[in-house]
Amino acid sequence: MDQIKPANQSRAYLKFISERDQALETLYVRANQEINDLLRRAMTRAVEIVAYRYSQLKGEDALTLQGRRLTAAIDWDIATEFNISARHMALVLHDLNAQAYALSLVGEAEAIGRALKQPAKYNVERGTPELLAQEDSEGESVEGRVALAMARVRRAIMDAVELAR
Repeated sequence: MDQIKPANQSRAYLKFISERDQALETLYVRANQEINDLLRRAMTRAVEIVAYRYSQLKGEDALTLQGRRLTAAIDWDIATEFNISARHMALVLHDLNAQAYALSLVGEAEAIGRALKQPAKYNVERGTPELLAQEDSEGESVEGRVALAMARVRRAIMDAVELAR
């Protein structure tokens, strides 16, 4: 008697899994590139800010009120730049989450359709992936985690600026 293979070992299912993984990889690579570009721009801008502000400082003013004001101005400028970048990065991550959720919802129907060898349809209601992407199981929002990471980088830059001053 012919043994029936489990559904997760069928060729159709394995092909589907491979295609889904490729789609997820494409989504991840795009989001990763965009976040890297945003971070690179923010870091380049931070270096430009430090260089410009330090060009305004005379050597003897480093430990005076003028030096402290300069440090505060650098911190303010970098914080502004990093906050803008952090918001953009959080949006990229939200989009990635929404796209992954949409892919999983549609992928489930596709897997069932392939297993049953019937055309499958699934309507993703407008806004559903975005709502699911906003749910956070780790206790902190995406925006909060990205802002914290950027604040840590900013603090490291400011530590170096203050040490140099």
